[in-house]
Amino acid sequence: MKKLLCAALAACMLLGLCACRDSGTPTPKPSGSWEEAKKNAAEITVYVDASNIYGSYIKGSDEAYVKDAIEKKFYEDTGNAVNFQVNYESHATFSTKFGGVMTTGKWDMAVSYLGQAGLDEIVLKQDVSMDLADLLDNYEHIGEAIAPEVMNATTTLTGEVVGIPSSVKSKTKGILIRKDYMTKAGYTEDKAEAAASGGKLKFCQTIDDFTDMMRKMKAEIPACTMPLIGNSYDIEFAITAGACGTPGYQYKSVIYNDDGSIDKVVPGWLSEGYDKVLGYEYLWQKEGLWEADNQVKTKEQRITDYSNGKGAIYCVDTNILELIDVARQVKAVDKNAEFTILGPLDAVDAQGKAIENSGAFVEVSKATDCMIINKRSEKAELILAYFDWLYSDVENYELCSYGIEGEHWVDAGEGYYSFPAGKEDRYLTNPPYSGVFKFLYNDDFAYRLFNNYTEEERGWIEKVENAKTISNPTDCMLFYNMTAAVANGYQTAENNFYLNCPTKAWNASADPAVTYPEYSAMYFTQAAEYIEWLTQQYKLYIAQRG
Repeated sequence: MKKLLCAALAACMLLGLCACRDSGTPTPKPSGSWEEAKKNAAEITVYVDASNIYGSYIKGSDEAYVKDAIEKKFYEDTGNAVNFQVNYESHATFSTKFGGVMTTGKWDMAVSYLGQAGLDEIVLKQDVSMDLADLLDNYEHIGEAIAPEVMNATTTLTGEVVGIPSSVKSKTKGILIRKDYMTKAGYTEDKAEAAASGGKLKFCQTIDDFTDMMRKMKAEIPACTMPLIGNSYDIEFAITAGACGTPGYQYKSVIYNDDGSIDKVVPGWLSEGYDKVLGYEYLWQKEGLWEADNQVKTKEQRITDYSNGKGAIYCVDTNILELIDVARQVKAVDKNAEFTILGPLDAVDAQGKAIENSGAFVEVSKATDCMIINKRSEKAELILAYFDWLYSDVENYELCSYGIEGEHWVDAGEGYYSFPAGKEDRYLTNPPYSGVFKFLYNDDFAYRLFNNYTEEERGWIEKVENAKTISNPTDCMLFYNMTAAVANGYQTAENNFYLNCPTKAWNASADPAVTYPEYSAMYFTQAAEYIEWLTQQYKLYIAQRG
């Protein structure tokens, strides 16, 4: 990063206006009390997309109390007095609320997701985020807490840093399935159990086994009217990705020449194998194995259907912790329901035999979210000082994640935490704190699981963490500066393909064996300039950063 030489830096440190860490000089302790300092604390206005990879930030019963404790410790450690004014927004309201003030000076900091229509795209188009490259050189703990390859997600090819990314666990996807339904259909997810069953149970190894199992579930279990419940994109990330060689949605594929050089980079829908993905989805929809209204149904409606026993496989928001929560919700309604987690499904060869170890889940991007600072804000150094303090000590991060240790949580050992004795029931129904003041998840810096998982559920978590995965080749690469003409041409091409091929496969109105060759060729032609731009960007990244 570029170096910033600031003549006033030493004076700022003495005055306690920032917590810069580059010189190794200890930060002076404040002379006044927090009660006095907070009367004149710098107000920092924050917009947070409260929907995140691990659920949602919901204000807790002790939210204000924890906020004060965090700001007090930050003041006592650094001499900086801040007053965060956080706007908790959902995905839907974030776009509206933040969009209404984005080009003004009425905010200092914003946190939301990265990627398609994400915060990075929005702020780059509007040119509202501050370039943090020079400033970040003064905050070493941030640089130590976030790996360079993750920082690439918010760093342009010319060196501008548009924000600070999250750094989350990448191996979190799974497939939730009714174990009791599997048994009734003559299948198991456990190879050893199948071997010991004397031929009564078959190991569900391949995507063709999976299809056969769903057919038997629908035929033999009256309640199971739609074995597969899920979004197309979740299905493509968790069920078909390894078996077909590509996940498709929001994915990119690199096409290589015979000599190993890069030919081009294409959108996932043009990846080799995506016709197979659509073929399976079309088949499942045509045979009534996958819910008919899969493109419009809400998560709440799907959980209701699953709780009523209509589905066997749940493939929505496939983070393993979310899946465990859904299994618990169903168990609360149907105490006889049994669950397990399927591993990745293998592909089959031309003879229908399993291609061993070909199955894989798609990795989650480590940089799922991003924090940006308004280029008009005068509080950038205070904000960065806060993040530097956050990452200077695990104790600070855990305070901002879980609340006050001993009062809101206790160390349960082996990477777990729990609620203090006597408070479990109250805190389970009315959590004390949302965790919002860490602003970004950094699982690489510090990570704890809540200690309420059964031995079986911990086994599911371990199974997912050890599963084979595939990653998006353009993950954590920030591409921008696309011209309006190229962007418009790409959007036209994508919409045309989406409406005439995937959508019609997902509702079984047209066989992709017919539509895919025609519309993928059209997509290639209409998006030619975009593909050329994407390929150039990718080659530049590889040349610069390996």
